[in-house]
This record gives sequence, structure tokens and C-alpha cells, in this order.
Amino acid sequence: MSMFGLLLGLAGCTQLPELAPIPRGGPPSQSPVGKPMRPLTHVVLVTLDGVRWQDVFEGTSAGLAAAQQVRPSSGAELMPTLHQLGRGGVLLGGSEHPMVASGPNFISQPGYTEIVSGRASRCTTNHCDQIREVTLLDEQARRSGSGSVALLASWERLSLVASPTPGALVISAGRSARSSSEQLQKHPEVARWLTAGQLASPFPGKGDYRPDRFTAPLALAYLRAARPQLLMVSLGDTDEHAHHGNYVAYLESLRAADRFLSDVVSELRQLQHEGHSVVLAVTTDHGRAANFRDHGAEFPESSRVWALLWGSHVAGRPRASGPLRLADLAPTLREQLSLPSDPWVTAGRSLLPRDGARDRLAAVEAAAD
Repeated sequence: MSMFGLLLGLAGCTQLPELAPIPRGGPPSQSPVGKPMRPLTHVVLVTLDGVRWQDVFEGTSAGLAAAQQVRPSSGAELMPTLHQLGRGGVLLGGSEHPMVASGPNFISQPGYTEIVSGRASRCTTNHCDQIREVTLLDEQARRSGSGSVALLASWERLSLVASPTPGALVISAGRSARSSSEQLQKHPEVARWLTAGQLASPFPGKGDYRPDRFTAPLALAYLRAARPQLLMVSLGDTDEHAHHGNYVAYLESLRAADRFLSDVVSELRQLQHEGHSVVLAVTTDHGRAANFRDHGAEFPESSRVWALLWGSHVAGRPRASGPLRLADLAPTLREQLSLPSDPWVTAGRSLLPRDGARDRLAAVEAAAD
């Protein structure tokens, strides 16, 4: 067996660890000379393309499961990691706390633009040019420097959404779209997964798409080696299989994504053990039509989205007022990263209530800067 074959085999054998509540403190990290390092906040944002809120909260569709001979499963059985994290964090988008994309066209490029900008997108197709708005990723890169912010995505067009000046970020989107490649190539495991993904067939996508089975281990390798302060990982196989009408493969991709979240949590726990604050956010760019295959403006039910927030300073409840929007995710993460809020009148609002501990940490970080 080749080295790539062995790596791929190992990637599919991840075991789900017990997810105890995240501790609120830990020993300070040590520099190479033994002096304590200033604690940092590390945020991982994971997007799962086109995942229905019903599958997350209510489990498999009875009609689709029967038609494709799928064993019925609850949401917690489909995504055990997500639900375990939700018990200690905030899981939004179900019947109790519905959440929507702003639209008016509920498709990927507008959805991702809303996620990273915190504003309803002016883009209404999947063929828009480079984003013009400053994004969450831009803001963090300006503060923390080269290599500290990365986007690793299965869909190549995410490179157009991340930043109006993508050269400031570490990007690998699809099989070939890259920025700051030297930051990726200097880590051997990261470089191996880059090469493996570049040589892969795009199925279940097409064109320059890179399947999730390469994007997910690439992201874990980069998180482990580079320890970025903000890492966005975008997985897309769920949407690709849904467009093929393959509910079985869609569910398999959803379960694989949940195993990936377990691996991400293991890496974040290590950072937290070293004294850093950590945040994991998980969401989707749009929902799905009642017919499962489709989504978009002609299917208003596909506006429904969902989100998980979990981490060192994430309270176990959402904010108490107002409708919840996909645009609320960026201001939530800005708050966690102690970045300035967006003054735009129609910008999203944090999904979380104000946290005194978070405010005190922001003051310490500002004083250190």
C-alpha cells in the first residue's frame, strides 16, 4: 500500500473520545526558554455545506430513509459529537431557536459571504467576483499576522469569499486554489495531504473540487502544526451528494464530518490545556428544499440554517432577543477574538449574551497589544 493509501485508511478509523465539559483554565504555555507565553484565543470555524436542520435536530427523514432503505437515526445518533458539544455550549437552529440565512437566494456563495462578513450578501449567485467586504478573516489576519489565519475548503470558490485581499491569508480551496503556499508547504504532513488532494478525483463534486476525505485531514494537520488563531474549514460532500439525490451518501458524509469535529476538539483541548482560550463554531451555508435535492430562492424553506458554539467562554444559552441570522455568526466570533464590532446598521449581532469573563480577557489582551 502507498503512503497516501495508508494515510487515507488511518483517517477513516478515528475513534470518538469522551467529551467532558471543557475546563475554564489551565497552566500557562511555555516558550522555548521556559517563560510563560501570553494566552491566545484560537477559533476554529467549520462549515458543512447544505446540511438540513431537520437531520441535525430531528434525525433522518422518514420518507427518504424508507425510499433509500436507510435505518432511521436520531439527530444525536447521526452527529454524536455535535450534540455532546451542544450540551456544554449553544446549539441553535431547531424549533426552539430557529435560525435563517438572509438570502434572498439560499445558495453557497451568498451564504458563505454572510458567514464571514456578518452582513447580508450583495452576491446572489454562485458566480460572483472576489468579495469586496472586509471579513472576519481579514480583521484577525491584520491583528495577528501572516500564517495565523487560514481557510481550507473543499469547494474552490471559497477562495473568492475569504477576503478582498486573499494574499494576506493562508488558503487552500479546492484542489489548486492557494494563497501563501509556503505556509502550507513548510509542514510535511500538510504538504502530503495537499499533494494527495491535488491528485484526487473531484467526485462527488466536479471541476476543481477537493473531496472532504482530503480537506478534513489537511485541516487537522494544519491546526496541529501551525496552531492558527483563526482557522476556517469548509466541507462540502454533504451538498454534493444531496444534489445527486443520494441520501445514503449524504448521511455518510454527515457522520464523517461529525468524526472530524471530534478530532478538532481533541486539538483544541490540547491548546486549552496549555492555557489558551478556544472556540469551535459549526454551521451551514443554507438549508435544503422539501424535495432534498434542491435549495435556493424558489425554495424558501431552504433558508433554515443552524449553528453550534462551544468553547472556553461560551455560555450555555443564546441571547434572549431578536431573530437569529447566519449574519450573527461573524459578530459572535469577533467578540470571542476581541475584535471591534461592525457598526453597520444591518450587521448581525452576537448570538451570545455578554460575558464578563470574556470582557476581562479582552481588556488584558488589549493592554498586552
